[in-house]
Amino acid sequence: MSEFDGTSERLIDQAINAVIAARATGVTALAPESAPTAIGECAALVAELSKLNEMDWPADEVGDKIALRTASASGSAGRVRGWSRWLAVGAAAAVALAAGAIQLLGPTGLRTHVARRADVRSDLARSPNATANGGTPESLTAMAIVSRPGAMRAVGAVSSSDDFLTCVTRTACYMLGTTKDGHADIAKSQDGGASWSAGESLPALPATDWPWDASLSCRAALTCVTGYGSSMLVTSDGFAHYRIQPVAVPGRQVLLASCPTALSCVAAMLNRNRSEAFSYSGDGGMSWATASAPPIRVSQHVVQLRCDRAGACIALLVGGTSADVQVNAAFSADAGRTWQEPQRWHSLGNQQWLRAACGSARECLVSGNNGNLGWIQVSGTHVSVRILAFPKGWLPGAAALSCATGRDCFVQTMQSSGYGGNTIEATRDGGRTWTAIATPDPAVYLSCPVASGCVALAAGDSTGPFIVLSNLRS
Repeated sequence: MSEFDGTSERLIDQAINAVIAARATGVTALAPESAPTAIGECAALVAELSKLNEMDWPADEVGDKIALRTASASGSAGRVRGWSRWLAVGAAAAVALAAGAIQLLGPTGLRTHVARRADVRSDLARSPNATANGGTPESLTAMAIVSRPGAMRAVGAVSSSDDFLTCVTRTACYMLGTTKDGHADIAKSQDGGASWSAGESLPALPATDWPWDASLSCRAALTCVTGYGSSMLVTSDGFAHYRIQPVAVPGRQVLLASCPTALSCVAAMLNRNRSEAFSYSGDGGMSWATASAPPIRVSQHVVQLRCDRAGACIALLVGGTSADVQVNAAFSADAGRTWQEPQRWHSLGNQQWLRAACGSARECLVSGNNGNLGWIQVSGTHVSVRILAFPKGWLPGAAALSCATGRDCFVQTMQSSGYGGNTIEATRDGGRTWTAIATPDPAVYLSCPVASGCVALAAGDSTGPFIVLSNLRS
């Protein structure tokens, strides 16, 4: 059974939505008889659990799933952050969007060139596209509490032809691999990047001049979607298998998708005239409608899209030219049906490339190679944008970037030579203060699923594999 038509998933979603609606009117508990009979037991359980604090939650995977779902939907940022720290390892149902993938101005892709090192460990387990050199990945602990991110260290290796990186939890990660005959696959790791298994080979992507970057939206560790041509790829087993879900009419492309529940999906679409627009679905992707939104001009692009269970969505917009990059955000409070966009755009200055990540459905971070950070935050119907210079002592650019929450973000800085450096900078307060994290190799791709750390793909020597780095392993 797929995730979009799973009865149990729908019941849980409806139960949580019922609790949220009740709490919005001041009701702290939802009686089972007030919900439809079919979801009465689910509603009662979720309502009861929603009253507990983080230390009351049952310490097992089922409890973790319900805790994170209810916390994410509650709209209380403080409680969400508290739960996410305590449930960091056991969270199999964390909702995350791909963060840290390279986002570029215009339709032409540009790979980051990073200096390689020759200190590749030969005993690391590799992806299915690299030859294994033996060695058994060490086991992961079941639970860990980490107050500050520690130093990054090598945990595995993958082929240098692998691309992008999305970690949904501490242990569940994905990357874009390659298989025979030029067909790609999405490879999966269930041990934090130590070992990888190839997914089902993807169909040939329809001809397009807009690069596919394997941006994933995962509402659970193995339940993900990604735009693919005029459709979405949908999986409930981590891309070991997938199905194709039509979204757009021929000639229209799905650029980005965010599906925070079994029923709610939002997509950023590319039109025939190269302009972009939003579509939404309220029935698990079976039918789609065009959202009511201000027009997005051909010179503007949606580079990040993230929605949450409560119906909030943010779309990070980039426009202008490389000599004067402009940033803004569109936002929705009704699961992508209607969007607002403030008139004022903010300048990031001269940028040759951009990195962007949205740590929540209300906050995003964008940076590039000229030493500026752009913090975008939605509060009610107001969008604030803070353009900040890199802190003193930082290397000049951002080689990779990822946000675990709206306030917990990580930036891989650049060396003066233009290549990635050996420092990842971490903030827990929206960029007001930063802490350096040592890394043995510069990250090419960075994904931070929790506030306590990250997984990265880093450059090795000139002929060797990418190194998988992590500070999430005990």
